Amino acid sequence: MIRLSTILATNTLTLVFLLDVSFTQIAALTGYFLLGVGCSAWMVSASARVYGKRHTYVFGSLLLVAGSIWGAVGTNYLLFDGI
Repeated sequence: MIRLSTILATNTLTLVFLLDVSFTQIAALTGYFLLGVGCSAWMVSASARVYGKRHTYVFGSLLLVAGSIWGAVGTNYLLFDGI
């Protein structure tokens, strides 16, 4: 299982200097990520039972690719925040 929260946590200071924002704002990105994982866990579990594991896996993989592209082109804090 890929754990992106640890990548965000270890790169917190790098992102602070790269994006020129406060430490608290960057640390909140890790919290937002974990909040999203926690809120989506019940939906993923239910959709796997209804639609099957393969469809859920493909949809999750597409979301992961889309999120990776979003992160790669992000040049400021507002793009990373996503809110």
